[in-house]
Amino acid sequence: MKYLILPLLLLSLSCNQKKTNVLVSKENIEGYWILSNYIDKIMENKSIYPQVKQKLTWNVILLKIDKDSIETHSLIMKDKLSLSNSLDSLTTINGMNHNYKLKYLSTSETITAIDIKEKDTTSYLFRKLKPEERRLVNGIDNKYFHQGLSSNFYSFFIDNIISGSYKYVKDSTKSVDFYKNGTTKGFKGYNQFSIHDYFGTLHPFPGDAIIFRDTTKVRDFKKPPLHTGIYNWKFRKDTLILTEMKTKNYEEYFIGTEVYELIKNK
Repeated sequence: MKYLILPLLLLSLSCNQKKTNVLVSKENIEGYWILSNYIDKIMENKSIYPQVKQKLTWNVILLKIDKDSIETHSLIMKDKLSLSNSLDSLTTINGMNHNYKLKYLSTSETITAIDIKEKDTTSYLFRKLKPEERRLVNGIDNKYFHQGLSSNFYSFFIDNIISGSYKYVKDSTKSVDFYKNGTTKGFKGYNQFSIHDYFGTLHPFPGDAIIFRDTTKVRDFKKPPLHTGIYNWKFRKDTLILTEMKTKNYEEYFIGTEVYELIKNK
């Protein structure tokens, strides 16, 4: 009988060790994870529109892993899912026409999202939030849908992509300033601007859109909003290219021909 004790003891220790490893691994993945395909590409290309066309963004751009649950935040909604004991299959996100399995990769410390039915062949990766990105999750707990999240991302995009001082390429004596508080000066008399961040469901623009306003003019709601100008914005390195957007019904917009090029001051 005494010869059976040691093998049983070793088996017990082995089982306990396996359980401990799983728990430690889960503790290592707790926290906020952001979709690299979304945020990193936006910051790299200084453009939001192409990234929101990726199917997963409408299901999740941010994960919050806490103990035995995963909270998902997307451009439209939020959800809370159970976290499994398998790091190869953390959970399944049931989205619009797509079901994505989340898997943790310890070698790269990333989380992948794979379309189970292989309809979406994009390779999605989530990474941990960087310290300078912690502002993206401030105050988002206990909020409905994308409330809180959208305003955080909006200000992050303004601060890191749009804000700054620019000069006209064709006339360097003239400048345009975009301030972090949403005010502007130097562009056609407008004193306020905003961008379309693609949160929510109403998207009438065919690309990245910046909306200018002259708040000194009183809006006559019986006439077209002449105090407003809408432009598509694109960056070519440090050059901001603004192309007028036009509309016939104020529900859908198209690209016009009026173009301005502004180079950012270093």
